Amino acid sequence: MALARLKLLKSPSFLNESSNEWDDDFTHTLEAATAIACKFTGRALEKTTYQNELYTGNNTSRLFLREYPVQTIIAVELWNGLDDYDEETSTYYALINKRYIQYPALGQESNAAWSKWLSTYENGIRISYVAGYDSTGWASKGVDVAFGIEADLEYAVCSLAQLVWMDGKKGGARRGVQSASVGFENLVVEKYVAGLPADVQRILHTYRRLNV
Repeated sequence: MALARLKLLKSPSFLNESSNEWDDDFTHTLEAATAIACKFTGRALEKTTYQNELYTGNNTSRLFLREYPVQTIIAVELWNGLDDYDEETSTYYALINKRYIQYPALGQESNAAWSKWLSTYENGIRISYVAGYDSTGWASKGVDVAFGIEADLEYAVCSLAQLVWMDGKKGGARRGVQSASVGFENLVVEKYVAGLPADVQRILHTYRRLNV
């Protein structure tokens, strides 16, 4: 999976390639660029299911989740003070702006003594949810159709892919990242994270993990 469309990378804005000759290599290059972006931000970024993440309440009505944008809340469970987590009724809380959970939801009252996300118990809140950007169709969608990745993030990933591709181009048939077996972590990711272009850094900084 990648956080940018193959056809955008091939467009005149980036590699300006009209043939399909290098599509497999471009695909691996986009995957490498995605790995770099994820490493820099400290986040998965792509849509992922997170199971049983533990949180300690902050004594406010808002609980920010570690990953975002939040697509779906699967379950919110509260420590019962004895031996287990009990699932909270979904109507008592609400997902706001795909970023935080409001508790209790406006117009609702909790079924317990809770009126806020209390800090009574460390790790007293257990949440399962789906978060991240939907990159479905990245290998086939055109540049003029809807895509689930934010435009600035896609631009940053394409810029990284262009950088990786041109850096690996040696003038012969071997260009860019040749296969998934190359080993992105050692060959690409660590090398590029330390020296990203300034415009790419500015974009990716806005997507960095927040400590919550």
